[in-house]
Formats: sequence, C-alpha cells, structure tokens
Amino acid sequence: MTSWQARIDAAWARRAPLRASADTSAYRLINDAGDGFPGLTVDRYAGALVASLHEQARDAPPERLLRALAERAGAATAYVKRRPRQARVLDEAARRAAA
Repeated sequence: MTSWQARIDAAWARRAPLRASADTSAYRLINDAGDGFPGLTVDRYAGALVASLHEQARDAPPERLLRALAERAGAATAYVKRRPRQARVLDEAARRAAA
C-alpha cells in the first residue's frame, strides 16, 4: 500500500457519517493538508468528483489517486481544476479590465 492510499483510507473513514446520510450528496472527500494532501481538495457532488489543485501544491494529483477515489466513491466522472492561491483577488490586468 502506498502512502497516499493510507491517507485516502483515513480520509474515507473520517467521512463515513457523511456517506451514511441519505440527505447528503455533496461533501469534501480530501481536505488539503488536514488529510495529508497539501494543496489538494477533492469534493464529491453526487456522481462526480472535483479535485482542486491549488497553486502551492507541488505536483498534480496522481491519476491513480483520483481513479481510486472515484472507484471507491462510485463516481462516474472526475474533474481537475487548477486554482490560484487566492481566487478572490484580481490581478492587475483583471482590475484594469473591470474598471
């Protein structure tokens, strides 16, 4: 078992109450450094996973990691989003365009 597989197992176990709830179809599967994946979050929205790779992350999430999560969660698809460190802050070019 790889290191990331053990971290996925631990995160999966922590989310057991969310999976068990019939009223919950959207929740965070992987929560950044709290689950041992700095710069990576993975959200589940019913049958889809959305992995957000934040700027400070060193590497892209391994394809095997996302496949393993999708298989375990029963997700039909997975998306990867690359995100800036602070999405709420406009860069200078965007500020000029908005003015």
